[in-house]
Parts: sequence; C-alpha cells; structure tokens
Amino acid sequence: MSDLALDGPHWTFALAVYRQPGVSEACLALQDGCGLDVNTLLVGLYAWSVGDDGFAGDRLADIDAAIEPMREGVVKPLRGVRRQMKGMAEARFGVAWDGVRNRVKSAELSAEQFEQALLANHVMPGGASQGSARAAGEAIVDFYAGRAGASAADFAGPLAVVVAAAEAAAR
Repeated sequence: MSDLALDGPHWTFALAVYRQPGVSEACLALQDGCGLDVNTLLVGLYAWSVGDDGFAGDRLADIDAAIEPMREGVVKPLRGVRRQMKGMAEARFGVAWDGVRNRVKSAELSAEQFEQALLANHVMPGGASQGSARAAGEAIVDFYAGRAGASAADFAGPLAVVVAAAEAAAR
C-alpha cells in the first residue's frame, strides 16, 4: 500500500464537522450507545459531500471489515487507556501524570487520523450526490445499531446534530 493521505480533504472535513457545537457529545452518544465507529460516520459523510453515496449495505460491511483490525486493535485500546487515565487524579500521581495522559490522547488521535485515511481510500467521488446527508448518516447508524442489537431510531437526535454539521461543512 502506498502512503496514506493523513491530512487530506477527508480529515479537513472531519475536523470542520467535529468542531461544531454539540457534535463531540453527539458522536460520543452514538459511539457508546450503538457501537458506531465515529470515524466511519465522519468519512461516510465526507464521501456524501463529494458525491459518493455508497457507505451503505454490503459496501459498508466490506469497508468496516477492512478497517476493523485498526479500530479494534489500536483505536479502541488507546481510547480505553485514555478513559481509564482520565479517572485517575493528577493529585495522586503528580503533575507529570497530565503529560502522560496527553501523550496517550495524542496517540489516540493519530490512530483515528490513520483510520480515517484508510477509510478515505474507499471514497469514490462522483460529483453530485444522489442522496441526502441524513440518508448517508442513517445508513451508517443502521449498520452499527443493527450489529449492536439497538434501534437506530433511538439515535436520531445525535445523528441530526452530526448531519447538520456535515451539511454546513460541505457548503
């Protein structure tokens, strides 16, 4: 595989979406509530913005299978370590603790950026999208909620926040 474009337009789009008010909380609700891979949602919405409506159905399952080793073997473990560390008080371990935790956060972000680059390799820009950002997002939420035995309808609110931010970023 050739070098991945870590800072490509998919990453710029993802950052623009994620920085919008309420998006980080909505993504966390989707991630923790139905097992959604936020990177897949963000890159899937980027794909929609460039005319690729295909992050759904069998193609989404194939894309997910391709990035699963990175997500399960690297991103999720780093997230788990970061979350565990968050609960440990600096007062208990001293001021150096915050620096250690920040390095773990940085490693997690780098792993997520790498995962997004892997996902972006599956984007097929096609011009004008035939579907809506909402439909693109719903397909991704349906996929993960179905795997988790959850109802995608329960996540309409958080998804709407992310979709509105994606629509704004696409303008």
